[in-house]
Amino acid sequence: MAHGLSVPLSCLLVFVAWTIALVLALTVVRLRHLRCGGSVRDFGVPDDRRWSAA
Repeated sequence: MAHGLSVPLSCLLVFVAWTIALVLALTVVRLRHLRCGGSVRDFGVPDDRRWSAA
């Protein structure tokens, strides 16, 4: 057996690293938004009824 990672294992590691990077990036964006006075509700489920004129 050759040394190193197999292709499926390396793909799995890339996927895990990408997922962690995405979660960290979204967390940074959310914390910046909250620090600038944004609301926590901005990141919830979109409620189209809030924006209707009726």
